Amino acid sequence: MHIGHIFPFYFAKYLQEQTGTRVYIPFSDDEKYVLKDKSLDEISDYTRQNLRDLLAVGFDPDRTRIIVDTADADVVYPLATTFAKEVTQSTVDATYGEPENIGLSFYPAVQAAHLLLPQLVEGRHPTLVPIAVDQDPHVRVCRDIAAKQRYDVSKPGALLSKFLPSLEGPGKMSSSDDAPSILLSDDRESVTDKIRTYAYSGGQTSIEGHRAKGGNPEVDVSYLLLYYFFEESDERVEQLAEEYREGSLLSGELKEVAAERIADFLESHQARRSALGSLEEELSPYQLTEAERQAARRRAGYPDNALSQQ
Repeated sequence: MHIGHIFPFYFAKYLQEQTGTRVYIPFSDDEKYVLKDKSLDEISDYTRQNLRDLLAVGFDPDRTRIIVDTADADVVYPLATTFAKEVTQSTVDATYGEPENIGLSFYPAVQAAHLLLPQLVEGRHPTLVPIAVDQDPHVRVCRDIAAKQRYDVSKPGALLSKFLPSLEGPGKMSSSDDAPSILLSDDRESVTDKIRTYAYSGGQTSIEGHRAKGGNPEVDVSYLLLYYFFEESDERVEQLAEEYREGSLLSGELKEVAAERIADFLESHQARRSALGSLEEELSPYQLTEAERQAARRRAGYPDNALSQQ
């Protein structure tokens, strides 16, 4: 995982701390399998590693549920099957383009199960989905399902976020092999080297030119990373922008500030991750209870213990 992947989780934790809200976090290991050219073993390993990073964020286990699609298929699959009847193939094609396989055709129904699960567990209530803009189609399809009023749920709202910028400039941060990105496993030296080498600068081409004309923080990746996530103080962010515009803060100096903040964050995250016990033990308090699973299936129309009924 890179820092762009973990940002939404820290944002959700912030909302939880500020409001006391319950947070549901789905892990789409099934989607990764049908979407990527990876084996089941590879996907399973990615999932385990990503779960450890998620647990290191530090959500309140009493107010957080983590759902892994294949591990929690007893609740995810019945809900997705129910919602699949509400979505036509033409809707899928129009929304996502023609899917590469039938697994991707079915996946919008799985996403609907994710987004409506909080209400199916706890009853109708407002829900908010913090997502990047490229994930909005999932919410729109889910809202269409909720709008049909066949289930006692409200339409979920979406809180759309911009992408964390790629180190090389405009566009979201990438995890592809050929694109430089800052990984959650990077040490301080690696972070500093990547920022110095790859972070797109909004400054001038020479020190003299920068002192005279100043830089543009709105396109400078080091500044944007501080602005979006890594500098907590609004006053400090404004100060950096002002000094950069007037030319008293050089591009290299701004990169050093960003590298230090990012490395500090990663070291704290890595320390919490290293302190975790076994994944099974750490994940257990975050899993759906049997009563919660039954409530979700029941509200979606599935009877309890259907196979044992006379």
